[in-house]
Amino acid sequence: MVEPAIGRHHIRAGRHHGRARIVFARTKNHAYLSHDAYCSRYPPIGRENADRLRIRTVVDRRTGRGAERWHRSPRQANGRFSNQRYSSTSPNSSPACPLIYFISIKAKRIACVVSAVIFVATSCVSPLTGFAFWETNLAYEGESIYNYLQVKNLSDRTILSTNVLFGVQSVTMKDKGLTGMYYDTALAAPALADNANSALILGMGTGTYARQLKQYYPKMNITGVEIDQKITDLAGEYFDEPADIPVTTYDGRAWLAASHDKYDVIMVDAYQDITIPFQMSSTEFFTMVREHLNPGGVMVVNMNMISDGQGSINEALSDTIASVFGNGNTLTADVPNTTNRELFAKKPGSGSEENSMQQASKALNLRETTYERTGSEDLEWYMEEVASRFRKVNEPDSASTILTDDKAPVEVLGMHAIDQIIADEAGPYRQILKDEGFGGLLRAVQ
Repeated sequence: MVEPAIGRHHIRAGRHHGRARIVFARTKNHAYLSHDAYCSRYPPIGRENADRLRIRTVVDRRTGRGAERWHRSPRQANGRFSNQRYSSTSPNSSPACPLIYFISIKAKRIACVVSAVIFVATSCVSPLTGFAFWETNLAYEGESIYNYLQVKNLSDRTILSTNVLFGVQSVTMKDKGLTGMYYDTALAAPALADNANSALILGMGTGTYARQLKQYYPKMNITGVEIDQKITDLAGEYFDEPADIPVTTYDGRAWLAASHDKYDVIMVDAYQDITIPFQMSSTEFFTMVREHLNPGGVMVVNMNMISDGQGSINEALSDTIASVFGNGNTLTADVPNTTNRELFAKKPGSGSEENSMQQASKALNLRETTYERTGSEDLEWYMEEVASRFRKVNEPDSASTILTDDKAPVEVLGMHAIDQIIADEAGPYRQILKDEGFGGLLRAVQ
């Protein structure tokens, strides 16, 4: 590494820490945080001795990456350090390395001893208490090769959370009936379809949607696909997953590629917040789903990140699906009090107008079909409320974002959605901070 020239105006010497001094140096593209364990013996840092520093942490200001490097001073040419520089990149270092360093230079010995005791204690205790140590009702906490998993037993339900401190991935209600979650809205799919004899669930989870289908459509043949075997295991242990539903541990798209079966309903529930598998968001994937639907069959997609407007992730998904299923065959319905949005797409059937998506989604028709197939008055009247939330997806045009296997920037679009949510949520707090200061902000969040 070639060291850039450092002038006096680039150097700022820090406070003494025993025999150590921390020095910050900055150039256009790099920042240096240097620790000279012997600098207290030398004059104040200046241009003439800036190259004497013993340990230098180099931070590239363009990338944010840093590394520690030994630097040979000209005055140490015959000393213990040679012309070589030895580096160790900080991101790979142990969490204990900073503590070891400060102990070695004998800086703030009491604070170091206390920190060492706390470090050792927490290292020993944390594996016993688990990550979510504040939770008192966890039936299970662990990890699979894909997810961090929590199972919670509550008074009225058992829930599974994945990779989040708050939020629900799957739920089992201890009393039969509607769940109050997006699964209820998704129950419109078998009523929108020409027939409701079979269903495929890509992203089975713990089987919540399968249980709801079995409850209201007991004769329906259901098949599940779930990529995470550990979730399938938990489904049988904690969530009463029906034993007569076959579940395959596999990627949803790969499973479709190997299958020749067709279904009346296909549920795509493989998206987790902004974590959208690109291979399950493209025209090629939705074309594959369409080919596995019977004539008049319906696909329902759980999009669990409400994000609207030009260039949003949901607009891209909706336009992509509409481009596959054709004009007038795609609807969305937002789920109240959640960030979920359900998208329904129907494969044209016999050509009869009365079976079209436009006719099937009318409140009266949806209610009658639901009651005829399930005999449930509760579900019948709930479907009327769902019908009031239906919104037609317009036919995509030349300006629409169509996701393909070659170009599906779902990560970037998802991050834009998160940024917008943060901006919307943080807006009021910025104003409080500006008007009332930090104290007002603390009162607002309490």
